[in-house]
Amino acid sequence: MNDGSVNNMTRLVQPLLFADMTFEGMGPTDIDGFMESNGRDFLFTEVKHINAALNKNSGQIRALVALCDAVNAGGAKAALVFAQHNIEVPTAIEGKNCMCMCMYTKDGWRDLPEGITLDKLHRKFLQNAGRLT
Repeated sequence: MNDGSVNNMTRLVQPLLFADMTFEGMGPTDIDGFMESNGRDFLFTEVKHINAALNKNSGQIRALVALCDAVNAGGAKAALVFAQHNIEVPTAIEGKNCMCMCMYTKDGWRDLPEGITLDKLHRKFLQNAGRLT
């Protein structure tokens, strides 16, 4: 496997724990993927196992949606794409093969057509100077 943009693959097995870092029920979260184009267009990616349904009310998704809304309100463009994989631990997940399920933009959530991989969506994002539609 080509380790792509992972700078230090051997460190990938070291979990970053945020224990005892909550305040009023809120704590840090992660972003699975993030791309920018021209400093004005941003694509955030969240990837889950196919057996883990997207919970749009989870703190993580609410935080990512709020981030997109803030970027869009500031005059730039941001979108969040939710993708799934069916790879079991400990096999590495090839992000390019994850299937895109839905996307959040300034217009809200929308389902994506079947068969769109993260690779295809990211290439479209870059080839079209950040535009996804």
